[in-house]
Amino acid sequence: MVYRFCPEAAERFWGDHMKNIYIKTEHGHMTIYADQFFPCSISHFRKLFKIIKQFSCINNVQEITEQLKQHFIEQIESLDARRKREAAKYWEHRQYYVDYGNIIESGKHPNGVKLTEEELKEFKAKYRDAKSWAHGFEMDFKRSTRQPEAYKKNLELLEQVG
Repeated sequence: MVYRFCPEAAERFWGDHMKNIYIKTEHGHMTIYADQFFPCSISHFRKLFKIIKQFSCINNVQEITEQLKQHFIEQIESLDARRKREAAKYWEHRQYYVDYGNIIESGKHPNGVKLTEEELKEFKAKYRDAKSWAHGFEMDFKRSTRQPEAYKKNLELLEQVG
């Protein structure tokens, strides 16, 4: 079943509002979902602006440029905050899996009491989960480190093209 949200409901549900850029053409229009399309390659960016400028008599190029500029700046700021959160969570979960690994390796609780077979299985499961979570947070951290650079490149291209 597909649910369709109005922008206000989507904002409440997802936490932020997807920016839509409407480009009118001779025979219809295009909708660019900025959160999904950007950051993009240089060639895709230039193609998009070629279309926007081609139909500049119909579109307000300055308004679209300002929307994109605002979107890029917001994304750079939000990704910086996200990067800090992801780094903290990565180190937290990394510490968990290192601690669980030490417990499994020694076969003892931190206070020196020997582990039972049941507890050993539980710690192995916790170890796998913590390692998986740490890996996920590490990948998110790396992604949120790369994307601001891509957005900055798109912002530079916007200033050159616009």
